[in-house]
Amino acid sequence: MVNAVSPEPIMTSGYSGCEGLLELGIGVTMMSFDAEFLPRLQFSWVIAWHILLCAFTVGVASYITLLEGLHLFTGNAIPLKKAV
Repeated sequence: MVNAVSPEPIMTSGYSGCEGLLELGIGVTMMSFDAEFLPRLQFSWVIAWHILLCAFTVGVASYITLLEGLHLFTGNAIPLKKAV
């Protein structure tokens, strides 16, 4: 919503789900980085990395276990070299 007195963008308010958005007057909205949004952004970033790194760690551990098992049962040294 553009203020009738000055052409500067103003913050929208109400319960329309647009809290924290700046309306530029031409149908374009820009998100403001306030004190409520930034911790949520940081939390989502941390959780995403925790999910990815845990899955990667479990996958690598399973792969190394498979290679160690192949070396143990076949006696071939090539899987052991790949595991180390």
